[in-house]
Amino acid sequence: MTATVLMDSPPGGGVGGEITGTPSGTVYTPNSNGQILAQAQDVVALLALGFFVAPTGITPGPAYNINSATAAATLSGANITGGTDVTLAMAGALSGAANLTLPTVANLVAALPNPQLGQSYKLRIINKAATQTWTVTTNTGWTLTGTMTIATGTWREFIVSLTSLTTATLQEVGTGTDS
Repeated sequence: MTATVLMDSPPGGGVGGEITGTPSGTVYTPNSNGQILAQAQDVVALLALGFFVAPTGITPGPAYNINSATAAATLSGANITGGTDVTLAMAGALSGAANLTLPTVANLVAALPNPQLGQSYKLRIINKAATQTWTVTTNTGWTLTGTMTIATGTWREFIVSLTSLTTATLQEVGTGTDS
């Protein structure tokens, strides 16, 4: 496995420079985008130094997706992927409370550019419905932990983690108001 390391927030600030002293002894030099590709054995050390690390092929940073479902819906892999910090706005007008079914893990994995065991990212789902609640429900391969309801005018944040290339967890980590 390789990983993309963003060089725009190294310890002490500034951009660029080499990374030395990695467990493998490798000296990494950033590319023209200020990023480097690191080997798996160096990822933990780089995280400990304060670098942002993302699996190769994952777009570091935010992604904003919109789904306009007006009734119970099954999400696609593309609805909940696209970066390391994904927001899904549920923008349809619900006529009643509805379930929001996750894609199968197979569909999630198919939507990821380079899925890796242990890969994790943040997913925020915003309920923009005027008066109704969405409830996130499971699908093949998922384990859900925490509160899965998303009241109107609020968001709920989750960590999506691939525990294998056929199983994933959705861990709820917080909620807030969409204003």
